[in-house]
Amino acid sequence: MLTRAQMDLLNAEHGLKASQIAHLVRDSERTVQRWLHRYEAEGVQVLYEAPRNGKPAKMTQVYQDKLLGSVRLRPRALRLDFSL
Repeated sequence: MLTRAQMDLLNAEHGLKASQIAHLVRDSERTVQRWLHRYEAEGVQVLYEAPRNGKPAKMTQVYQDKLLGSVRLRPRALRLDFSL
């Protein structure tokens, strides 16, 4: 979601072209063009992830919340030997 929102902001607020945005977000120009056209047609709602088909996730919401909390910590907060 973040990259898609960045593409939209770079286009709308900074007036960058698809080729320039593609270079900044490290994606193809065609992907950026498709995304900008989709955003223009569907609006802000398209930024949110739609439910997907397939096998349900094995990760529970509780586990995901704990994982994200841990990942967001600075290495020193974990008091590990290899912390900077």
